[in-house]
Amino acid sequence: MCVGDERAGVNEPTMSAGRRGDDGSVGLPVGVPDLEFRTVDRKDWPEIARLLGQDATHGFRLERHIEATYDPFMGFVAVSGDSSVCGAIVAGIARGTGTSRPTRALRVAWIGVAPELRRRGVARELFARVHGECVVVGATSIEVTVDGGEAEAMSFFRAQQFEIERQTMDMVLSPDRGQHVASIHAPETVEIRALHATEIGVLTGLLIHLAVERAVDPHDDLEALTPTAITAILRRPGTVAYGAWERDDPTSPVGFVIAVRRADEGVLRFIGVHQDTRRLGVGRALLGAVVSALGAAVGTAPSLPGPLRPIAIRIHDPEPVQVFFRKVGAEIARVRIDLIRGT
Repeated sequence: MCVGDERAGVNEPTMSAGRRGDDGSVGLPVGVPDLEFRTVDRKDWPEIARLLGQDATHGFRLERHIEATYDPFMGFVAVSGDSSVCGAIVAGIARGTGTSRPTRALRVAWIGVAPELRRRGVARELFARVHGECVVVGATSIEVTVDGGEAEAMSFFRAQQFEIERQTMDMVLSPDRGQHVASIHAPETVEIRALHATEIGVLTGLLIHLAVERAVDPHDDLEALTPTAITAILRRPGTVAYGAWERDDPTSPVGFVIAVRRADEGVLRFIGVHQDTRRLGVGRALLGAVVSALGAAVGTAPSLPGPLRPIAIRIHDPEPVQVFFRKVGAEIARVRIDLIRGT
């Protein structure tokens, strides 16, 4: 069993399950005495590609992708008596993160084992080799991402003493469901209108309020929820943003939403409403505004209505944010679980 993400056209499995020994040891695999475990060699990559269900010609592209993503990176293979690769693991320090975090994390990019050798301790031994390199690269923790539907993967990594750090849920609001959301109106006391970069200063109080909540329970991918960060996003091409304001006081924003228009979909970047104004339909009205705007034709004056795009939504540690999106008709496309353990 292998699961993974599509990155740069390369399928990266996250794990293939192994089995702990009866004594809990991490020695050589039980019942597989003829396997050789060694560091990965350049000639191994075509066989690794085949192990992952890809054409052997993709092997060197996979190697280049790993080299471009991790520095340093390490790999180990399990080789059978006929010199074929029947198991492999690759891990490394993600580029750009090695010195930018208070702790240095080693990420398991993927681990895979041939079907006929699973549940015989091969994956456990491969992971033990990577774990043994943590001191060499100065790693203080090991991270891995598992697809939420892979119970066997979760079982394997929990057996290796990993704990859940964060859950990420990808949801999609279809055009049909978006059509309904686009028809929702804000309460009479609230005005919804396009938000421009020049108005961010007025949002400062709301940003502080939302940032305090976000610090406790972040649910988005924004690097920071500050006037400077939001202004930079609004100035990027394809960005669509709306604000919600007290109708009697245009200097009192109560919520805002930011999304990005892509060729065939919209991507929701952030939506937030002041705690005192929630459960009044403001969030749904904001979402409806960007759904309509993302379906507008680009480059027309005024913009003409066009077909609605599906809206991609990503949230972390989904409760209770998931409830909001489920209520407006968004469907779960994928769940990923980030796991971590100390070295």
